[in-house]
Amino acid sequence: MNETQMITLPEKRLREWCTHVLKTCCGVADDYAFTVTDALVSANLRGVDTHGVNLINPHIRRFKTIKHGEIRVTNDMPAVCHIDGGAHMGPVVSVYAVDKTMEKAGKCGIGMAIVENSCHFGATGYYTCYAARKGYVGFATTVAYKTIAPWGGLETYIGNNPFSVSFPWKEFPIMLDISNSVTARNKIINYAREGWPLPDTWATDEDGIPTTDAQKALKGLLQPIAGYKGVGIATMIEILVGTLAHGQYGIGIKPNVEPDGPQNVSHMFIAIKPDCFMSRDEIEKTLEKFVGGFRAVKRMKNVDALLLPGELEHNREQERRKTGIPLTRTLVEELNKFAAEFGAQALWEKA
Repeated sequence: MNETQMITLPEKRLREWCTHVLKTCCGVADDYAFTVTDALVSANLRGVDTHGVNLINPHIRRFKTIKHGEIRVTNDMPAVCHIDGGAHMGPVVSVYAVDKTMEKAGKCGIGMAIVENSCHFGATGYYTCYAARKGYVGFATTVAYKTIAPWGGLETYIGNNPFSVSFPWKEFPIMLDISNSVTARNKIINYAREGWPLPDTWATDEDGIPTTDAQKALKGLLQPIAGYKGVGIATMIEILVGTLAHGQYGIGIKPNVEPDGPQNVSHMFIAIKPDCFMSRDEIEKTLEKFVGGFRAVKRMKNVDALLLPGELEHNREQERRKTGIPLTRTLVEELNKFAAEFGAQALWEKA
């Protein structure tokens, strides 16, 4: 891998800059800018740098090409609803939807929302953690741009369709956030930007041959997790969410690298009120027993600790809040150039 220069910025600086750029370039309200900023910077804090501030460029470019509608509920029942995102930025649409699911779960025990006419929403786990921090079990998934072929195929047809589930806990939300490919397409894009070689297990070229060349990988296929099983999970998510969103499947989604016009992304969110089943005290005692046993399992050599899902990201968030968020110099210079194009201030200037 080529030697890469890193620039470390305080969380506060990254948040201030994202908010400034969103308001300067798009003229959005404070709460709109806050939601998008929080989704992006939270990803960087947790080490999910594929879905952090690198996405602000396509978010803004697409926003400026669209005539937006109102984010609205188009079909409403006590426990479920259907939402039209008005082609707004994915984080804003998605937080609106999760709020609706929690409102319904507070009354019915469970709430579900299908969203259509949205845009890329960033890290899926952001939304389940958002629900978990408010005391709800959260589930989220989305249909993504086509990057995976049907098992044995050579043409992309389905997205890697990430999903996340999160359970509220006193220390931090226990949270799984994975896509159905070995790595995210945004990570391939990041590697292409930096000129880094890929592991040969991440993607193939157009002929289905594993490749370490990021540029060839962007024209080829992402490798699914667990072979045909990953393809099967991704396909079922696409059928479930895309169909209920009036056919907004991966084949009709515009990728982030083509930020022009509506992106046509669909999502699904579910919130569950856990104390419908037992008291919160009993839940905590039950979970505490499980976690204690989990962490006490005999470890392999050179393993310091057994981590719960989401614990690594939680630990990294605490660390980066103190030490700052590292970004590659190439990305920072790209963001500076983007900001200058729209008359916004630079993210970082050399002393």
